[in-house]
Amino acid sequence: MQHYDPVNARPPEMADPLQALKSRFAEGENVLATLAVDLDPELRFAAGALALTNRRLLAIDGRGGWREWGLAAPGLDMRLA
Repeated sequence: MQHYDPVNARPPEMADPLQALKSRFAEGENVLATLAVDLDPELRFAAGALALTNRRLLAIDGRGGWREWGLAAPGLDMRLA
């Protein structure tokens, strides 16, 4: 007998979050950095990933939710400290 927990089940694309990010890149978009993360927005352990490209910052959370921020958006600055 197999146990299936639909509450904690990950979407199929979350088997490898960094691989899932690759499907979101646009033609000609250059990946500058990637980062695997292990916390969700509620600070619970969940696999996720970030990718910085020459055009935007993309994020995928542990539930398969996507967010992105364009680097050319008004009012955004990126600073290295």
